[in-house]
Amino acid sequence: RTPVEPDTRSPRHKALQTALSAGTIFKEPAVTVASRDEDGVETGYKITFTPSLNSGARGFQTKVDEALAALAGHHESGRTWATEWTPSEGYLVMYLRAPLPIRVDHPLALVDENLRHLPYATGAANLSLYWDVSTKSNKPHCLIVGPTGGGKTSVIRTLLTEASRRGIPFLGVDPKMIELDGLEGYPGCAAIVYDAVRSAMLVRALHAEMMARNHYVHVKKIEPSQLPLLIAVLDEFFILSGKWQRLAKDEDEEIRAQIKQLDPLGAWADLAVLARSAGIRLLLGVQRPDASLFGSSSGNARDNFGTRISLGNLSQDGALMMWGDAHVGREVDTSIPGRGVVTALDGSPVDAQMWWTPNVDPHPNKWNQLSKEEKAIVHGLTPTESPTFEFFSTELREFVESERVLARRAREYGDAPEPSVLTDFATDHDTVGADDFADAIPASAVTEGMVILLDDDNGDQVPVTVDTVTVMRDKDTGDVLETVLSINTGGRVKTTVHFAATEVVMLPEPDTVLTT
Repeated sequence: RTPVEPDTRSPRHKALQTALSAGTIFKEPAVTVASRDEDGVETGYKITFTPSLNSGARGFQTKVDEALAALAGHHESGRTWATEWTPSEGYLVMYLRAPLPIRVDHPLALVDENLRHLPYATGAANLSLYWDVSTKSNKPHCLIVGPTGGGKTSVIRTLLTEASRRGIPFLGVDPKMIELDGLEGYPGCAAIVYDAVRSAMLVRALHAEMMARNHYVHVKKIEPSQLPLLIAVLDEFFILSGKWQRLAKDEDEEIRAQIKQLDPLGAWADLAVLARSAGIRLLLGVQRPDASLFGSSSGNARDNFGTRISLGNLSQDGALMMWGDAHVGREVDTSIPGRGVVTALDGSPVDAQMWWTPNVDPHPNKWNQLSKEEKAIVHGLTPTESPTFEFFSTELREFVESERVLARRAREYGDAPEPSVLTDFATDHDTVGADDFADAIPASAVTEGMVILLDDDNGDQVPVTVDTVTVMRDKDTGDVLETVLSINTGGRVKTTVHFAATEVVMLPEPDTVLTT
């Protein structure tokens, strides 16, 4: 008789080999143990196969990764499975990925010595992830997507404090008057703008600065890399866009004419495409991704926003928009503050833990809320010398100068009324003020049954329920052309409202990111 060798393979090893041999994923697959821990527990496998056209395709690899992780199942160490492919030589290696940290305080040491790398998060194996703002970067602009309370504000603070300590100045727009408020007066901060009209003026001034910088490069025959960098932050873009939209229909003819002349959305669309060559980097914060962020040149602009950060769970459409994959960013552990998905150094999406940067606002009401350790972080991050702000256009210089005068006057003379006790209920609950909306989203993102705000005959905003939504898209690109909302006002005749591709609608309640 021929002796039968006992099968000493582990159940996990057997499961992998049996499933691969019975399936059609690979031709002639063979599974061997690649590594064990000190207790002899298997921690890695090498899978060999006959190379094919599919084995080199990223989409195929992603699906195989998911299947192999499911077959291997939960590991005793609590770590998760990852794969490293070498398709040209016909093998891949499965290994255990180190778990992400639950919290990372903003390191005081300069994590990356390249002054054009702005680190902001920690990935697997303690890998530092950064926004490359250099001229050579193929991901020059940054898009941050996250719901209220998801950690977006802390990420913005992290990036801007890193920019400051690396000699890069910044300015920003904050329509909610919350997110960037504490950065006003911070070293390297030229201005933080809150007013919608002033914000439109800033975007137009940035456009003039871009053109002046390009003209300087042309006349002086220098390389764009010799231009000083500048970061411009636009947070809560859809709220800002909604305010501009309302101002364009304002009763005051002078305001309407001013917004039309400034054309902030047109200037923004140009900046999104052309600012990279002028040394201007854009940092955009929104609650949900949408193609209307990038105006009519959505393809080119979207490519420029290659550094992407998503916090919280994305909808299926949001995942496709952000990552090109309907499954990425949809199962984030939201119980851990600062957990999300970011762009890795190779451009692929990876899980990451955002660094925690405390509020840097020195006002006693804010400062006294910080712990001793948080105050130490703020002190350690603050540079001893403020970055220099160099202007190439008179428009941006004059705007910043005037904004600083207005900000100083607001600090010296500004006041806010104390809260009062409600003694009687107002009789009119059906209308809200012109700027009294909680949030704004693209019209194309509205869903049936959603409550939105529309202007009545008196120009007041009233809450209405959307009956049906029709989104017209370009048959070739899939870009939104027009959105039509049908509103049931209680009668037999329904009201139909048309919205252009980039228009937004106002909401009476904060936007929530869909998870279905």
